Amino acid sequence: MSLVRTRCDEQIAHLTSRLNNSYRTARSSSPPQPWNRESGRSFRNRCGSLLLQRQNGDQTAIVLRIVFPSTNVKNIKGKRVAKSVSAQTGRKNTNRRYNNPILFYRLQQINQLCEFSLQLSQWNHQVPELPEVETMVRGIQSTFVGSRIIDVRLPECFCRPILMEPDFQKIQQLSLRKRVTNVTRRAKRIVIHLEEGSAFVVEPRMTGLLLVSDPPDQSHLRFEWKVSQGRKRHSIWFWDRRGLGTLKLFTPIQLDELLSHSYLGPDALKLTMDDLHERLRRTDRPIKVALLDQKLIAGIGNLYASEILHQAGIHPTTPASRLRTPRLTRLLAATLAILEEAILYEGSTLGDGTYRNALNQDGNYQNKHRVYAREGDTCRTCEAATIRRIVQAQRSTFFCPHCQK
Repeated sequence: MSLVRTRCDEQIAHLTSRLNNSYRTARSSSPPQPWNRESGRSFRNRCGSLLLQRQNGDQTAIVLRIVFPSTNVKNIKGKRVAKSVSAQTGRKNTNRRYNNPILFYRLQQINQLCEFSLQLSQWNHQVPELPEVETMVRGIQSTFVGSRIIDVRLPECFCRPILMEPDFQKIQQLSLRKRVTNVTRRAKRIVIHLEEGSAFVVEPRMTGLLLVSDPPDQSHLRFEWKVSQGRKRHSIWFWDRRGLGTLKLFTPIQLDELLSHSYLGPDALKLTMDDLHERLRRTDRPIKVALLDQKLIAGIGNLYASEILHQAGIHPTTPASRLRTPRLTRLLAATLAILEEAILYEGSTLGDGTYRNALNQDGNYQNKHRVYAREGDTCRTCEAATIRRIVQAQRSTFFCPHCQK
């Protein structure tokens, strides 16, 4: 825990320094310079002050506070920025004394607003990846498949609402009395198939869970399906602490597009040697970064990419296009072996305890990790080197310099 806290403090100090320098540059520039060159957004000199803070010592409760001076709020650009951030967070408060809108923006979404992002997720959060989502699918299949939806409900929740398409009333009209024919997975999405071809598509993202047992708490319940199987009645809940997950009701045409390879690459559990060779030879990006591209291969995330490359004996910085048949063969075998073993152990529940299976129980694969989040520890494979950590595409990569060449 001390290691995590030290790293968080270091990154907060670094980020605060960069942001303050950027503000000074933006406010003194003539003409004002874009604050984020990549996205083309511009804060220019309309920004007031910025503060990073930790609430109650909880590392997951770090927020970014942006204060727009009242003189600048009148400016049309300032209004656009204020409206944009407020719309995305759903959290806006007006300080009447100074007439300043104070906007709180969750740190995990800061990269949507500016180029300075503080990547804490590798230390205290794990995004559900293919094994975790597959475990959720298998956990709800027996309750869902063959049942009929008798009601859908939005539980009372005062937190940020999840993205839902279409609106709730439309979902009610289109789904009530429909029979669930299957529950499958597409990459990191859960697909609940209904008769007549439509389907619910749930994307858990950071902290979303599908549960058939009592949820971790009642305050973060986002959606409830009530189903009947003969005389039996069941409930399936979508629980999401952060509210970053999405729930959409797809038409048959939309579903076909999602399931096609034009939207996402082939599923990592169904990879063939031809798929792997054809897709990796087209990119010179480091192999670790390429594995995270869902349009190349769907389902692999940061945690399992590190584990897969370690088992395959491939250095994460190796350009993907340079992998030849022997190493591609090892990569394919490692991909299938790691993912299938992780599913067998019902995924990985890390230190924050966010991920749970459908029965609200921990996964167990975290005990099998050989490199992920083990920086400085002795490699469990060779026992001759220590695990190192580097940053690739703003994500932590863990590897053994002795095992992976």
